[in-house]
Amino acid sequence: MCKKNIMKKAIYLVVAVATFYSCSDSDEVDSSKQLLSESFTRVRVDVGSPFGGITFDDISFCDEANGVMGGSSGTIIKTNDGGLTWTSMTGTDATYSSVFMFNPSTVYAGRRDFYKMNENNAMIARGDLGQDIGTINDIHFYTATTGFALKGSTVLKSTDAGNSWGINFEESIYIKGLCYASQNVIYAWGGDTREGLSGAVLFKTTDGGNNWTEMSIQTSEIKAMQFLDKEVGFMVNHNSEFLKTTDGGVTWTMIARVPYAPYHNGGNTSLLYVNEKQIFVTNLDGQLLKSSDGGTNWQSIYEHPEPDGAFTKIIRVNKTLYVAGSYGYLLKNGYLSKI
Repeated sequence: MCKKNIMKKAIYLVVAVATFYSCSDSDEVDSSKQLLSESFTRVRVDVGSPFGGITFDDISFCDEANGVMGGSSGTIIKTNDGGLTWTSMTGTDATYSSVFMFNPSTVYAGRRDFYKMNENNAMIARGDLGQDIGTINDIHFYTATTGFALKGSTVLKSTDAGNSWGINFEESIYIKGLCYASQNVIYAWGGDTREGLSGAVLFKTTDGGNNWTEMSIQTSEIKAMQFLDKEVGFMVNHNSEFLKTTDGGVTWTMIARVPYAPYHNGGNTSLLYVNEKQIFVTNLDGQLLKSSDGGTNWQSIYEHPEPDGAFTKIIRVNKTLYVAGSYGYLLKNGYLSKI
């Protein structure tokens, strides 16, 4: 239990973020001995431009101070003080659907094209992605030279810091996302929903993308996924079911159904496991949902104030969570105490 005598103002003293299994993993905390406050605070993002109509689609930090956010209308901004201040970067007017910060001087972003930051903080188109159709929905670099991207439903790989890309895997038109369990174990997930029917697809590589295997899975379209290691993972599907695997995705067990708003506009967008008790899910209904008992029961702990507001991504680094969303929303919270 959280100690009640810990002052809530501690929430505001921690400002740090990173993506799951990103460059901040070297700064691990013992999450099994920590609890999170349910109090999230909006971070005002002001770089001299009106962000009221901007949707932040992705966020990535490489350490507690340095991060980047990308979004609609050519919005790409970075911070070097843990989100206290943000600076606009020169780019295009396109939506940046995916961003990744490997270190403070190496930032990647993409939508139709792939971009990399130069020495003048400008996002410059780099590398032939091998196909013209599809949005870049994921970028992840394990080393300074080796990384993956998902463009449309095609998995791409670069071994020269994004200067060139090769097709790594393109066996399904229904791949929607990538999940990195380790540098070698990666899951490609997705599915399709139409005319009242929904089905999932799941592929796995255990050798860094050299070979991929389709996994048999009987569930609706996968909307979000996270693996803690090579064996233990979680997902939320189109039917808003929360499922768990303990054998590397071979079998899945439904834990519970994640509730959604009566004005249901869309599906779940992001999933974050903090510890064996605390799990978070965001959705297009503008809800931030939390389970405090390992996924059995859920409650909405923050709702977007705009009627059509949405939350797109929740991420963690060390002691802080960030939630990005539409209408320029960025939420944060931090640990209050140890168990």
